Amino acid sequence: MKYTSFLIPIIVLLGLSEQMYSQPSDSLFISTTKVFQTDFIARFTGETPIDKSGTRLGPRSTPRQRAAGAEFLYQTFEELEMHPKYHSYRALNVNFFVDLLIAPFRGKNVYATIPATIDTDEHVILGAHYDSEAGAPGAIDNATGVALNLMIGKELLKVEKRTKHVTIVFFDQEEDDEIGSKAFSKMIKEKEWNVHSVHISDLIGWDSNGDRAVEIALAVPEMEALYTQKADMLSIPIQNTRVRSSDHKPFYDLGYDALLYSEAYIGRDSTPYLHSEKDTFETVNFDYLASATQLMFEVIKELIKE
Repeated sequence: MKYTSFLIPIIVLLGLSEQMYSQPSDSLFISTTKVFQTDFIARFTGETPIDKSGTRLGPRSTPRQRAAGAEFLYQTFEELEMHPKYHSYRALNVNFFVDLLIAPFRGKNVYATIPATIDTDEHVILGAHYDSEAGAPGAIDNATGVALNLMIGKELLKVEKRTKHVTIVFFDQEEDDEIGSKAFSKMIKEKEWNVHSVHISDLIGWDSNGDRAVEIALAVPEMEALYTQKADMLSIPIQNTRVRSSDHKPFYDLGYDALLYSEAYIGRDSTPYLHSEKDTFETVNFDYLASATQLMFEVIKELIKE
């Protein structure tokens, strides 16, 4: 199925967010980012149809729902002129005898690589999970993380010199103990990818006090310094925490320099609608999401210039 963008509702949708605040956004990056991310999240969460037939996505929890979400992401990558791939996995239960009674976990990660413009085998990985809890539209958790990475990918394609490959991956089954990211991290470990760093985005759409603050978690000193430098440049408060409960954990546990990028979860300026049916499009602060996107883009752009 081919998905097409609907730009007409965007102007209306931009005005729906209950958290909008008057943060200056004269930057072309900010304005184009808001348009793109508003349209994407509206379609991905079922706020608007994904095609002219009126088809809408819903929660991304059951196997069928998650498969529909994966297909939509695959088509979105194609529309952005990236070259997506599926990474299908089968994760066994605790032991063989359990597998005889309960079907093994099955899922599908979706990823695309923006190639370096020089001869290198080094990768920077950007990731976000696309599944949601049962009954939850999953707008902030985690359509925002997906939208952030898609926009960064769009902009990285415009960078003329890229000294590292950038792989953008969307994980299945984060809500089921990070099964998708465990499978993907294991796969790249077995294939001996040369990974510079891993940057995972999760919960990045709530900013009730308007300070634009972000958090990184488990960042090594070099990454903490770079994020802090770029945050200071953009006047964005930032702190490094020890949060382990997201898709950065499987990479971190395998020895990769992996971090989580999120709204102020530890700072407690985070969505109160986590894992609920109220995690809807209307609760996303698109000014904040665009600001956070700009910060990570500046970080990744610096990394691939090195």
